[in-house]
Amino acid sequence: MEHLVMRFKSSKILYSYWDELRGSRIAPRRFEIEPSRIADILPETFILERIGSREIRFRLAGTRVCDRLGGQFRGANFLSCWSKEDRLVLAEELDRISEKGAVLVADVEAQYGEGLLSHFEFLILPLIHTNMRIDRFLGVVSTSLNHCSQGFGTRAALKLRETRLHWPVNSSISSAQAAEEVRETQEMEKPPVFEPHIRHARIVRHDRRSFRVYEGGLSQQGKTDR
Repeated sequence: MEHLVMRFKSSKILYSYWDELRGSRIAPRRFEIEPSRIADILPETFILERIGSREIRFRLAGTRVCDRLGGQFRGANFLSCWSKEDRLVLAEELDRISEKGAVLVADVEAQYGEGLLSHFEFLILPLIHTNMRIDRFLGVVSTSLNHCSQGFGTRAALKLRETRLHWPVNSSISSAQAAEEVRETQEMEKPPVFEPHIRHARIVRHDRRSFRVYEGGLSQQGKTDR
């Protein structure tokens, strides 16, 4: 399997956390993400929601994401940040991530106004959410710079220089298979179903305390068992 190449520290930190969290699954679940675990890079991260193949909406965008790309992006369509040609490439790549659990690394050039340029690395990772399918993405906008002051107040024109898809170990299964695995896990984790005599127990309250009373006691249970 091809080794995943990431150039910047923030990308490596986020990927390591995501990979640890998912274990042998195709992807971790959205609500398993703990912001405190990635506090140092949190301002560089974003979360996308897949509404459809051509609508990938920003749910969250960190302050450095907004600074580096020159705008406020929450609620905006991620694909609208790109040229028509790049939009088609990214839509296809995100479809693959959603279906197969791939990881995307993109080398990106950002141009601000009069020819000012910066280069970023976008890492986009799958998350399981609605109906136990991959319709969320966790990402980071990395750079070797601590800040990108030339982008402040100016919307960057983004251009893809290169994209690379990577399938982590143990994740080469479909999103539908992953959904089935999650459902099976949930069934195993459900609390035990009570016998009829327990389900029909009544609650008695006395002196600010509550008691569950089973009609017939042990003798009734014996009848039920027989």
